[in-house]
Amino acid sequence: MERYNNIMQYVWLAVAILSAAFALYTFFTLPTDEEPEYMIFLLPLVAGFLFYLRRRHNAVMNKNN
Repeated sequence: MERYNNIMQYVWLAVAILSAAFALYTFFTLPTDEEPEYMIFLLPLVAGFLFYLRRRHNAVMNKNN
């Protein structure tokens, strides 16, 4: 189970980084006459928060063992 928790921790980090890169790419490549969608920046924030929670959970589990 510890290996699964470590893998999922880095999966959330990868999702946060990739979605942030995609959000920045789409934000800066839009034509100037279109209104930008700011909701696309919500996914990197949520994924980063889940990475933080998973990391904190792993630290607590490792401390107890």
